[in-house]
Amino acid sequence: MVIQQYQDPSISRWLKFGFWYQERQPALAKALIGLLIAVNALFWVYTLYGAAKLVVSRESDDALYADVAAPVVDVAALHQVLGPESLVIHGVYAIPSASEPSSASVARADFLALVSNPNPNWIMRITYAFQWEGGITPYSEKIVLPESQAYLARLGEAVSGAPNQAELSADIAWQRVRDPSILVRPRAVLSGIRVEMSAVQSRASNADVSAVIINESSYTVFSPTLLMVATSFSGEPAGAWVSTQTMESGERIPIQRRFARPLPASLEVSVYPDFDLFDEGAYRLRGAESIPF
Repeated sequence: MVIQQYQDPSISRWLKFGFWYQERQPALAKALIGLLIAVNALFWVYTLYGAAKLVVSRESDDALYADVAAPVVDVAALHQVLGPESLVIHGVYAIPSASEPSSASVARADFLALVSNPNPNWIMRITYAFQWEGGITPYSEKIVLPESQAYLARLGEAVSGAPNQAELSADIAWQRVRDPSILVRPRAVLSGIRVEMSAVQSRASNADVSAVIINESSYTVFSPTLLMVATSFSGEPAGAWVSTQTMESGERIPIQRRFARPLPASLEVSVYPDFDLFDEGAYRLRGAESIPF
């Protein structure tokens, strides 16, 4: 009987591969090392090339970025666009006070300035005084709401003779309106308190200005101070303070002021609130007996 030994073909293939690898192992190791060296060399060549290119182009890039960014970061121009417009002064007046009979020897004078805030989203808090050749008045404060007019006034100031020309000195603190709801009540009161009717009775030596002031707003105002202004066609105003303990919503208050000199018969009489419009304690909503709004 003849016995033959079985041989697996796959084992024969692996043996051949093993013999082939064993014979060429040194050459394969050298080839692998050479490949790694070549890849590493290419990496460093590329890195050094990029660094050299970056250094060379840095100056030109800086100039380009400066040219592009310069119009964008012009701080002065940006503030000019986004900031508020200046106070608009329509007229500054220095006239004899109501108690002065003539302009020949004036001991007291009234100083008034009609101004406006042209900005829709800025509140003006003005600290102001009037200057003339003979002196300066004490400083006062006034809040001017966005897109509204107001009179700045110092009445009955001691002077030595009628001031020839007065100038307004004003320092403004700006407040940006981020929540429009804070303007609802001040605007309602500012537009709601007005002169319903007026009359001027002028005589040879004096004049009486009478008016009925009505509060058409929905708020009762406590201890309001109002500035009544009688304006002639020439624009020159005559002013007088009006104070009352309480002005109920819908209430009418008759007032009369005498001036110790004649006034034109055709005067336009207006009234301007002259108290802190943002003082929460100065208001009460109609129908709320003791709840301030």
